[in-house]
Amino acid sequence: MIKAELPPSYPDSMPDVYVVSPSPLLDRRGRPLQRYGTSHRMHLWETDRPGWTKLCVVHPDKWSAEYSVVKVLRKALLWTTAYEAHLNTGEPIDNFLL
Repeated sequence: MIKAELPPSYPDSMPDVYVVSPSPLLDRRGRPLQRYGTSHRMHLWETDRPGWTKLCVVHPDKWSAEYSVVKVLRKALLWTTAYEAHLNTGEPIDNFLL
């Protein structure tokens, strides 16, 4: 399950996006994704919610108030598709995203 938390300053500030279940979310080798911390290769941020995996769906430098919640959730869906490819191949999630 994906959860997007909108800050009070949204849309001027970007939401935090998490995979909340399954928890912990595991990589292909069965290790928790949280162990990667902030990782460009896996498109993750260091989590601030124990047990939840924090996704990088938009880099903060690229955030704009023009982003909608729908676009954020679409990016989370793309991340989950890339995650499934990671589970099948072992390649980092970055290999499946533009």
